[in-house]
Amino acid sequence: MKRCIVILLSLLLIIPGLFAVGTGVGENESQGTIDGVQATTEVTLNVGGGEASSNKVKVGFTTDALSGSFSNKTEVDPATTFTLSLNEQGQGVHSETTPNLYAFWQITSGSPLEIKLYANDKMQISGADADNEKLDWQATWTSEVAGGTGESQVIGSLESGHTYGDTDSKIVFDRSSVTTVGDAGYVPITLTTASVFDKAPGAYSGTLTLVVNAKDTQST
Repeated sequence: MKRCIVILLSLLLIIPGLFAVGTGVGENESQGTIDGVQATTEVTLNVGGGEASSNKVKVGFTTDALSGSFSNKTEVDPATTFTLSLNEQGQGVHSETTPNLYAFWQITSGSPLEIKLYANDKMQISGADADNEKLDWQATWTSEVAGGTGESQVIGSLESGHTYGDTDSKIVFDRSSVTTVGDAGYVPITLTTASVFDKAPGAYSGTLTLVVNAKDTQST
């Protein structure tokens, strides 16, 4: 049977440190057999956290009806705006016919992190400079922490003298402990405004911001 030249390229998906770096090339200069000439290459995928680690993190808002089957593969439509309705007390609240507003996250990473939410400022009419053109509001939710459900959180306020902005941010998802590379979840956000009875007529708007902050990284 006719002999054939075999160059074996071994593709090894490895955990760094368990295997040596590949040879990259194999050769045989003898006049004897050429069977068994080999070349190897090390193929790595680092999702252990740290600067050299690959990460993919997606956060956002949606009014899609999310459920327990939500995962990293779930496609969601982003909510760029969310409209409130007036109740009998003159407050802006969720309408019974309006879908829920959710904050969601889809994480592929070995790194610890936390996701926070804050209200940038009071709701206000465009170009507002008078107090009666600005409206206090708040968002409430139950934060998610590694290993279970967290406590109720509030940002913004219906009380006077409250500070807005990133210094008032609260945790939505605390990923201090990383047990799996993939994480996906969501929380429903409830929005309420102060009464508009003593405010100027106009279209009031405010901004909610989700932000991801890296925590102390694990060793690679």
